[in-house]
Amino acid sequence: MAPNSEQSFPQENSLHYFQTNLSSENERSLLRLNRAINLSQGEFSLILCVCNVPTLRKRITKQLQDISSLKIRELHLSPSVNTLFSTVKTALNNRYPDALVILGLESVVNLDDLLSATNLVRELFAQEFTFPLILWVNDDTLIKLARISTDFRSWSGSSIRFASSCSQYRFEGSYLTLPYQIATA
Repeated sequence: MAPNSEQSFPQENSLHYFQTNLSSENERSLLRLNRAINLSQGEFSLILCVCNVPTLRKRITKQLQDISSLKIRELHLSPSVNTLFSTVKTALNNRYPDALVILGLESVVNLDDLLSATNLVRELFAQEFTFPLILWVNDDTLIKLARISTDFRSWSGSSIRFASSCSQYRFEGSYLTLPYQIATA
């Protein structure tokens, strides 16, 4: 007898559950992010965090600030920004945090131009900023970053991925792999 969906997923399929609980995979990613920030103190490093759900990005950023003893600032990019470097420099006004989290990159209207400009001035990031820069991106923006801003992207190690429990998936080669199996009768 195949289990019915109510018995298989009691309350875990509710929106509230997904908004209040991190999966163990996301908890590990959060700890990895915190460790990367701590190890990069006093020097520039680019940390790419990948998440396709904006509300989850905000939640993870808040939890990061809660668990860290460091001063972690947030910068929300306006859709009209043209350059990443000057936007960060102006926003910080020479008051550098222990780490800077940048949100909203995918909403930038002229994203291709911004990424191209970022690649051209990539050396300025390391010269000017002595703190880790955490850049939140979605899958589409990560692809653009790798294509347009190749040299800047190469400064990041492997990206840290966060997935919504209700839509976790990953691409392996050209196949879509789901994290669960479909029960058959």
